Amino acid sequence: MVSLFGKFLRKLRIDIEITMKEMAIKLEISTAYLSALELGKNKINQNIVKKVIACFKLDKKQSNELQNAADKANGEIKIQLSNFSNIDQDAILLFVRKYFYLPKEIKNKIRNMLNE
Repeated sequence: MVSLFGKFLRKLRIDIEITMKEMAIKLEISTAYLSALELGKNKINQNIVKKVIACFKLDKKQSNELQNAADKANGEIKIQLSNFSNIDQDAILLFVRKYFYLPKEIKNKIRNMLNE
């Protein structure tokens, strides 16, 4: 099953009119690996996300879309908490634990606020 990340890559490739081989060369990966990414057969590491953003000069919206697609495809997100203050760490952990129980309307408000 093709992932959102794979669809994003394929659409990007088609929009800028390059072949899979040309994209693989730009990203310094094999064509087989790029194909596996497009088909959702490989986990997506942050290095490839960063390479796509840099190589194809994605804007902020596209970068966020690509990162979200990678996170969804991987089914996980990792946050380096040591980069945050203790109070921020507590807030992040509390938010993650409580998010599941929030009403849909509140989740939508939070998502809309963060997307601004």
